[in-house]
Amino acid sequence: MAHHSQHIEHHEKTTDEQIVWEIKPHDHIERSDKFYFIIFSAIVVLLLFSIWQNNFLFGIFVIMAGGTIIFLSSQKPQDYKFKLTQDALMVGEGDEIYYYSGLSHFDIYRYSPEHQELFIVFKKRIRPNLSIRIHPRDVEKIKDFLSDKIPQKKVEPSIFDIFSKIIGI
Repeated sequence: MAHHSQHIEHHEKTTDEQIVWEIKPHDHIERSDKFYFIIFSAIVVLLLFSIWQNNFLFGIFVIMAGGTIIFLSSQKPQDYKFKLTQDALMVGEGDEIYYYSGLSHFDIYRYSPEHQELFIVFKKRIRPNLSIRIHPRDVEKIKDFLSDKIPQKKVEPSIFDIFSKIIGI
């Protein structure tokens, strides 16, 4: 049976100069033996297909992708700290700093009333979008704060974003 943990630990501080929050990137779902059996079965079927097609590279890909899904599905998500300041978005304790001058635009996507994400699009097209889970009560504060820094434009989640939500990683 799936078990969803509470995804918000606490909301720290909001001022005119910054917004700080801490959140898990996704809810932890306890996986049943059936889930792992299905993943393992899919790996075996795809490996047999790669052998039948004499496609060694596809077989390696199947093993790596299956192992990654199993590994990520079994990990409990850790809290991440985010801070919006007057100059930048900070992730962690200043581990990653994204200055607004390097950002193109943002959007807030609503998967459900309880699950909303802030999408950050970089000016450099080679960088993937940054998606950050936010608490629904903070949506307007974050939107108002960021609107003074960078424009808001519609952003749709990528196929990877949707797939990761479906399998819970």
